[in-house]
Amino acid sequence: STHPKQAAQNKRALQHVRPLIAEMGNRFAEVLPKTFGHHKHKMRKIPPDFRLNADSPFTTYTLLTSAPAAIHVDANGIVTGRRQKVGAFHTKDSPATPTYALMTTVAPSDDYRGGEFCLVQYGLAFKVRPGDLLMAATSKHEHCNLSPVIGLKYSIVVYLKPQLTSPKVMQNYLARNAK
Repeated sequence: STHPKQAAQNKRALQHVRPLIAEMGNRFAEVLPKTFGHHKHKMRKIPPDFRLNADSPFTTYTLLTSAPAAIHVDANGIVTGRRQKVGAFHTKDSPATPTYALMTTVAPSDDYRGGEFCLVQYGLAFKVRPGDLLMAATSKHEHCNLSPVIGLKYSIVVYLKPQLTSPKVMQNYLARNAK
């Protein structure tokens, strides 16, 4: 579990990005309404304390600072309609729809270089600049950054952790953290 001091810092940081996360959710609903609906349906199973915003289709956000990544597939879970190993966790879900991660960039200036996002199997690369919003099934497709970031760049990534929709996982978590 998170150290109380770190948890307090995380909660304060979240207050600053909540409006941006809400806007990311709005764009998600406009561009991918079916997938957004799938995320929202899953969110009904998750207690409000585990949601980023009351209406959010996301459970988790990550704030990255000039952080390049090697080729990988996110472990935030693929919803497959059959048993799928997700790290050390197994989930069974339906319909066969991958979860999506959304990423935007904020930077104190446009004075950085590198960090292009690449969807490896498609050979597509994107320079995600401030104001852009990238939506991708990162739990399904290999992706990476093509080069290190030179300068200062913040990336905000939001996604749904399907594991949290499991009543057993939630019961175990709440039992471990009961005071």
